[in-house]
Amino acid sequence: MKREAEVRIILRFCRMVVLAALTTTTFVWMPTAARAGGRCPDIRGSLNPLESSHVMRTFTDIDGCAVPLRVGIGHIPWMQSVDFGYEHIVSRAREGAVEHEYSAAAVKQWQLALLNAGAALGRDYECHYAHYRLGSQKRTMLVFVDYKDYQGYAYKGITSAYWVLGYRECPLSIAL
Repeated sequence: MKREAEVRIILRFCRMVVLAALTTTTFVWMPTAARAGGRCPDIRGSLNPLESSHVMRTFTDIDGCAVPLRVGIGHIPWMQSVDFGYEHIVSRAREGAVEHEYSAAAVKQWQLALLNAGAALGRDYECHYAHYRLGSQKRTMLVFVDYKDYQGYAYKGITSAYWVLGYRECPLSIAL
């Protein structure tokens, strides 16, 4: 009788652990495109290269869907939630934020990060990461993607990309 009670308690605990793991795994690892029905949206933007919605380049995510890098809006310190995309990354680098790189090597790391499952930071916002080395230095490239629509187009796309020292995963809060 005592043995059966112990077994029941252990089984109940195991079920709770498995359910917690499944819930966490589904929420964190399930890419946004899959949550949206598994179909890749058609990525479009303004034809005018001076417009913030213009798509400069597309990357491929873990689902094989295109992720746009739009021209975006440069860094405006007092309006941080407005800036995004290529102009954000370039303006941060010009301000001296060396971790905001846009070299060919950095862009390669952006693509590698997008091929990893994203960590949800909100309903339509994800962080992707890739570990790499630069000489003896360990780094993690973080790429943030906003899946909300933008000016009538499928979604905003890459909002920021930067590296941090060491091998890390995506942060729980965002400091762009």
